Amino acid sequence: MRGDIPWHDIYNCAATDPVCLGSHTVTASDVKFSYSAFNATGSLITPATQNTIDVVYANTQLPTTLGGTKGQGETETLSLYLHSLNAYALNDIVGIPIIPQRLWVTQTAPKLANGVFAPCTALGTPSCTVDPAFTAGSQSDPVLANKLVGSGPFVCASGPLGVSGTVVGGGCTFDSTGAPTGQAIPIGGSALLRRFANDQGTSPTSLDFNFAYMRSNAKWEQFQWAAFPSGSTVPSNAFTVAIGACKASATNVGGVVNYAACVHYNTLANALGSVSTAGTTANTVSGGGRGQLPANPIPILIQISHWRNNGPSWDFGVPNYGSLAGTQGQPPTLYEDASVLGSYSITSSASTIAIAAGSSGSVTVGLALSGVPDNSFTSPTAITLSTVQSSALTTSGFTSSFTLAPGTPTGSTPLTINVAAGTATGTYTVFVKAQATAINGVATANLPSVTVQISVTV
Repeated sequence: MRGDIPWHDIYNCAATDPVCLGSHTVTASDVKFSYSAFNATGSLITPATQNTIDVVYANTQLPTTLGGTKGQGETETLSLYLHSLNAYALNDIVGIPIIPQRLWVTQTAPKLANGVFAPCTALGTPSCTVDPAFTAGSQSDPVLANKLVGSGPFVCASGPLGVSGTVVGGGCTFDSTGAPTGQAIPIGGSALLRRFANDQGTSPTSLDFNFAYMRSNAKWEQFQWAAFPSGSTVPSNAFTVAIGACKASATNVGGVVNYAACVHYNTLANALGSVSTAGTTANTVSGGGRGQLPANPIPILIQISHWRNNGPSWDFGVPNYGSLAGTQGQPPTLYEDASVLGSYSITSSASTIAIAAGSSGSVTVGLALSGVPDNSFTSPTAITLSTVQSSALTTSGFTSSFTLAPGTPTGSTPLTINVAAGTATGTYTVFVKAQATAINGVATANLPSVTVQISVTV
């Protein structure tokens, strides 16, 4: 299970409250509780749960501080123990709504030292039992009880998300006069659901980039931002990469600890979020960098570290997402206002070139719009090329300005690499950076950039 699936009412958590944030993400405990609850309460969907004997997860390996989750941003493995493997087994598994244990569990259930309900680990125990008061009487209407809380793309809330006074889980249904009602909407009544997206807040120092549906485009941007060229010298620890890459270094290429990583982690993940002409409600919170990391980067860096360390190597900026084979496609993505995705790649005809001291060599540098489904650069995009290199090298003879568009999605230029006379034998480095500077003639800072590394053997 993904570790970054928040419940709708995570908006009730302060950005500085890790206990609340951790307990407001979907865990294996919630899954087990939900199967147990719908089976025990005689729900109309009981036939689907009857094939399930139990939901088992490695609780002994989990810390107890966050109530059954390994931590925000980390995955959790669970197993569903079925009576039989049949043609309807998959439907049995996915047909059960997952509800938050903490809102529906019997209030006599034990709690951990931090006040969070103990996870549901053993069927039949209070931790796995729905409070009877919530299944009958006045508290059985989830809208009136403010318990209509899920993790999907649309939220039942009394007002805009992230705004003081808004109630999450209720206040979303009305009668014909506009007066609030419960789950039974009368004839002529209505329901108003709000997008569970991350454009509700405006402060890049807050954690609202994590307060979003798991398939919102902010999450997709984080995924792209997390990727980095395989085989690079970037350390696997994402915190070190993001925080340490841009530290000054008198000896490294580009004057920083890791030039490519610094460029990558400080580029804007969202192509249009900062373009005022893109829409009236341009997203002010990005899943990637904006020239600087968020004030509290821990949650997003945990997620990046998880993606980097628990899957295949990915090539950022290259139209090769083979590691996503078999996963859910893009159509379910919940797109946000003025927040259109787009990416492009940079390549070199050779990743390594041998040049004698006092001589020159050349490679061909290519640019291309991604061509993958996330590419939404529908207007001409201005891109500039620049290089940084080891002190013994210089570059020349390359075109430094390109304009890419869907009709002309590629460009290329020769790049000459010159090695100074008397240069010692060894391996040197050239980085070529492609930086988008304008979209449809609108110049904008911090648009996406990508790099390619060329090793020079002297």
